[in-house]
Amino acid sequence: NNLEVSYYEKDPIIYTIFTSGSTGEPKGVQITKSSILDFKQWLGSDFNFSKKNVFMNQAPFSFDLSVYEVMGFLLFGGSIILHHRKLIENSTKYLKNISKYNCNTWVSTPSFIKKYLLSDDFNRDEIPSLSQFIFCGETLPPETAKKVLGSYPNSVVLNSYGPTEATVAVTLIAITKEIINKYYKNLPVGYVKKSSKINLLNMNKHGVGE
Repeated sequence: NNLEVSYYEKDPIIYTIFTSGSTGEPKGVQITKSSILDFKQWLGSDFNFSKKNVFMNQAPFSFDLSVYEVMGFLLFGGSIILHHRKLIENSTKYLKNISKYNCNTWVSTPSFIKKYLLSDDFNRDEIPSLSQFIFCGETLPPETAKKVLGSYPNSVVLNSYGPTEATVAVTLIAITKEIINKYYKNLPVGYVKKSSKINLLNMNKHGVGE
């Protein structure tokens, strides 16, 4: 109708991406220009994205985790190194490409990085370019964060979380050794970005909101 046309003329849809369907049927989420501009501001202020970022892509573009890399490239002038699925599945070749292209920003789910943490070549001596790790899409286990900081002690490890409907993520926290020692069972998901709001619907006996 005319109301919808008027609305999208003022705030056009930039992309549509489907959810995983964990709560039922997958939903097509329409992300508008204003949402992307808000996301850009957050990436610049809290993630420190700039033209210096070199992203090692592994997430398919149907997964909104890849939006970190795509927007880092399109909005900040960074670089994104693309790969086909067979190369990503070959951990040796994948690590060689990180070194070859001097990638400095790793973006993945926590489960994806686990097999690379088992490699003797995954450390700052062998691949010194990596300096930032961004995790999203799953719970970040303390042990995984600890291993990342063990391999890259001077790196920034960011734990982000949020639904696809909110444009990739809405919370963020930099994970340090002090935080890991304090929250040895479950790491915090972080602080909500300035333009968003989180409602805690339920509190368990430990004071943790759901």
